[in-house]
Amino acid sequence: MKQDTTFQHWPEELRVKRGLLNGQRIQAARELRGIARHVLARKLGIPAKELARREGDWCLWGDNERTLLSGLLDFPLAFFVQDDMIEIAPAFMCGHDEEGESWCEYMKAKE
Repeated sequence: MKQDTTFQHWPEELRVKRGLLNGQRIQAARELRGIARHVLARKLGIPAKELARREGDWCLWGDNERTLLSGLLDFPLAFFVQDDMIEIAPAFMCGHDEEGESWCEYMKAKE
């Protein structure tokens, strides 16, 4: 079970100002756009393991990182500072891995 972080209880305005983003929402946006973690990490200029860590919890992001993230995922910054997690409808996603192999995945909505 995840522990609540002190940051999580910051007001939304302070989260925006300080660059505190909800990792679950970053992961959801990335998956909705069909972007593999390693691809997004490369475009952000950070290791994939670092992006995975940031997707796991609330994390502080730099100004340039936030701007780039918002642009790459085409989501407003306000989406990433909210603490409630949205339920994602069933989705069928396809993409390519690092070796160029195709993959497809079906995700069911949580019940």
